[in-house]
Amino acid sequence: MEVVNLANNETSNRKEILWTISEIQECKAGFQTIQIQHVPRCCNKFAHSLAKRALKSSEFVMWLETPQANVLTCFSLF
Repeated sequence: MEVVNLANNETSNRKEILWTISEIQECKAGFQTIQIQHVPRCCNKFAHSLAKRALKSSEFVMWLETPQANVLTCFSLF
């Protein structure tokens, strides 16, 4: 949550993550509109596992089926 607040300029900078916030600020400048918000841990774990799986795969994979219930729950939170 602290990173979200820092990226949205809601709190003062902390030295430990200043480089990350600076990079986020640079990326934000390339968009007309952008929203940065906290993502519940359950959704982040799922996204992390999908990203790890994609990095390990050497082939193109497309999800064509109905998403699992835990994926739909994450999307319904927003």
